[in-house]
Amino acid sequence: MNSDTAPEGITFEEWTRKVTIRDMVPYCILPQQVLGGRAVDPAPERKLAYNEKYMDYLVEPLTAAHTESFESTDERQEATTIYTDLMTITENFVAQSIMNGVTDESWNTFQETLKTAKIDRYLELRQKSLDRYFELVGE
Repeated sequence: MNSDTAPEGITFEEWTRKVTIRDMVPYCILPQQVLGGRAVDPAPERKLAYNEKYMDYLVEPLTAAHTESFESTDERQEATTIYTDLMTITENFVAQSIMNGVTDESWNTFQETLKTAKIDRYLELRQKSLDRYFELVGE
């Protein structure tokens, strides 16, 4: 992390792309690693400071990823089905918004469409599994 050294005759970028597994493994860069690992320009620091406002509202990514383990098969199937519909609706809305812009009317229609597609039920299912998770881990 603290080295930008590459073998002679090749740039650091070429070296890391050709000889290392840099982009082939999952990894996580924590704010303290970014700020403590090397000198950074102000933009990442500004972004990290901006993100701090929302940290109290976020569930740790691993927690969120593993909550479906605390759902019954029926709950998981229902949530997956609803999620598929919600993603299709959202992707269509984003595409339309890029092409045509967003108006109050199109936004309100989008919100109503999400409700019709059972977004409230989806959130209820995910909240139940998250609550079960926290019961087991004692938070």
